[in-house]
Amino acid sequence: MGLAGPLLFKTKNEKSEWVYTGICTTEGALVASINRGAKAISECGGFSAHFVHQKMMRSPLFTFKNLADAVEFEKWLKTNFNRIKAHAASYSNHAELIEIKSYLTGRLAHLKFIYTTSDASGQNMVTHCTWQSCLWIEEHFQRESEVEIQHFYIDGNGSSDKKVSFYSLINGRGVHVVCECFLSDEVIEK
Repeated sequence: MGLAGPLLFKTKNEKSEWVYTGICTTEGALVASINRGAKAISECGGFSAHFVHQKMMRSPLFTFKNLADAVEFEKWLKTNFNRIKAHAASYSNHAELIEIKSYLTGRLAHLKFIYTTSDASGQNMVTHCTWQSCLWIEEHFQRESEVEIQHFYIDGNGSSDKKVSFYSLINGRGVHVVCECFLSDEVIEK
């Protein structure tokens, strides 16, 4: 365990704040290297940052007898998003369902339940909210449409937990922050 910093952070109001962070690693030299980088950035005036978004998602998979049933399901989801959102919200004080994207592959409906989760990473809370929402969807969709869902799976291997995916790279997952700093030649050489 090591402490990295201080690192000079320039806020929106052009005020500055010194920040530190804990580093846990089995490579002790890494902490020293991070500290050298923090010192170089700070000596050059610090860094600025912009918060873009915070998202977490679950990707359940629903299977149907045929494509027509999957298309009917996709239409129903769009029409009933606000009902699903309200149901998901009843299972968490922090997770807020902001969107459900659907991708049909024949008779398979791959969904992306996209949430904001306040300051939490939120993987457990979005799993719970999505599971409860899928149970609710299964009950209400089948009753209201008379289309049978053959199966649903809480994760159709599209959430990208613990693995990189092109979808997450382009659309975002977790906290997305853009940072900027300028390093002078003199400080780099030093």
